[in-house]
Amino acid sequence: MQARVVVALALMAVFSAPVARAGSTPAQKCAVAKLKAATAKVDGELKCHKKALATGLPVDAACLAKAQTKFAAAFAKAEAEGGCKNEGDAPQVQESAELFVDDVYATIGPPKSLAVDVQPVFSANCTSCHSGVGAPKGLDLGLGQAFTHAVNVDSVEVPELKRVLPGDPDNSYLYWKITNNPGIENNAMPLGSYPMTGREIRTIKRWIEQGALDN
Repeated sequence: MQARVVVALALMAVFSAPVARAGSTPAQKCAVAKLKAATAKVDGELKCHKKALATGLPVDAACLAKAQTKFAAAFAKAEAEGGCKNEGDAPQVQESAELFVDDVYATIGPPKSLAVDVQPVFSANCTSCHSGVGAPKGLDLGLGQAFTHAVNVDSVEVPELKRVLPGDPDNSYLYWKITNNPGIENNAMPLGSYPMTGREIRTIKRWIEQGALDN
């Protein structure tokens, strides 16, 4: 549903903007500007992914960051000019735009890679604690260790669940922990910096959905 909404909004921005400018209210002008910002973000991020697929390299984080910076600036400018129906809705629009991009890439791109896509998420959020011989609960998510210590391994806190059950994030305890599922024991993760971004959570979810491969 969210993806369809973003597509519809993008099309509205492209085809309706000239009409809206002709005799629009301040609220309409603001909406047009926000739609333009969302469309540019989607287009920019899809270009980042297209380049990555064409070169066989991981998607460039700097490319994605550039698209986000432009989006944030355009959105802030729209609100600064006043008259907006809603203010402060950039995070919701950002999440919808990123969900659309991620859904498109998940449909047409290669499966998520543990080494290329998932390990950077673990390294950025988890390995300050979960690495080495002293990793809590024996869960080492460090480079080259995550598959052995997580996939098809019983959870310590809820032993009837695997930490990562290939194909089934909803029954993977690691996914429970990063989404604060009511069934978890102790704290949601990452400890002290919960939650991860929506994009990071989706990356782990899709990796599990696609079989949690050691790739």
